[in-house]
Amino acid sequence: MNYEPLPIEVTQNGGHHYRQIWRDDYAAVYEQRNAFGAFLGYEAIAIKRQEPCRVFGRQYPAKELYPCSEDWGRLAISTSDLDRAMDAARKFSRRESLKIRQKAAGSSRIRQGRRVKGPVATADKAKSQSH
Repeated sequence: MNYEPLPIEVTQNGGHHYRQIWRDDYAAVYEQRNAFGAFLGYEAIAIKRQEPCRVFGRQYPAKELYPCSEDWGRLAISTSDLDRAMDAARKFSRRESLKIRQKAAGSSRIRQGRRVKGPVATADKAKSQSH
């Protein structure tokens, strides 16, 4: 599925300006500056994704999302050190790509059918054992 990408530049939180300086498919690093242009730090994030949805009769496309404040510490960090931000972003990326690969592997096992260990009761077996 194609997702509308995160913006390269964003201004929010009382005029704070965020500029994306690195990203891959699963994570990004933004440089943060205040309303006067003074450097504040970096934010490393795991990119969240929202499927297309309909809310109050309005259709919204699939899009990438910046983590919310409740996600901080788990899907995002703030730091003044660029190396630490890059390390964190790469860690988020590895973790997210692994989750996606595991989901894909799990869904292919379901389509192909999985062997179940141990005895399997079928309707015919259950009938014959109850008589």
